[in-house]
Amino acid sequence: MWYLKTILIASLSVSSLLILNAFASPQAFEREMVEPTDDVERNQIVQEVIHPFIRALQLGDTVTLERYIDGDLGVMIGKLVRENKAYPQFLRDHYGGSKLRGSIEVFRPRQSQGHASSRKRKKDDDIVSAEGSLSKKKIRRTAVVSIDRVNGPSENFHLSLRRDQQGTWKVVGKR
Repeated sequence: MWYLKTILIASLSVSSLLILNAFASPQAFEREMVEPTDDVERNQIVQEVIHPFIRALQLGDTVTLERYIDGDLGVMIGKLVRENKAYPQFLRDHYGGSKLRGSIEVFRPRQSQGHASSRKRKKDDDIVSAEGSLSKKKIRRTAVVSIDRVNGPSENFHLSLRRDQQGTWKVVGKR
C-alpha cells in the first residue's frame, strides 16, 4: 500500500510540472529579451550542466540530479529527488533511452543599452561592471533542449540556468 502512495505522489508531482509546462508557451520565450551565447560559452554550459543533467534524468540518478538543481527547481522537486524511492524508476521510465534531437541552444538576457553606471539589471540577470567585465554573481542563461523519448512523445523544454558564486552552473527552472 505504501508503494501506491509513493507512486501517486510522484505522479501528482510530475503532472503538476506538465500542467505548468503547458501554460508556458514558446511565444513567451520568444518575446523575452534574449540573444545567443558565443560558441565557447555554449559548449561549456552544455558539457558542464546540460549533458550531465539529461544523463541523470535518463538513468534515474537522483544523487547526480540533486547536484545540478537549485533555486525554484530545487524547491519544487528537491524533496521528491531526496526522499521518494519510486522517483528514480519513474525517471528511467520517462526519460530512459531518450535521445537529444538537434543541437542545444543557449541564450542570455540581451544587454541593455543604458549608461555604464546603470548596468545593474533586474535581480537575476547578468551583472556587468562599469568596465564591462562579467561578474560571477547571478549570471543567467536559458537552454532550449529537445529530446525524442522512447516511451512517449518528443519533449521540448527550456532549462533556466544560473551560475552560483563559485562559478558552477545549476538548473533552477524547467518549463
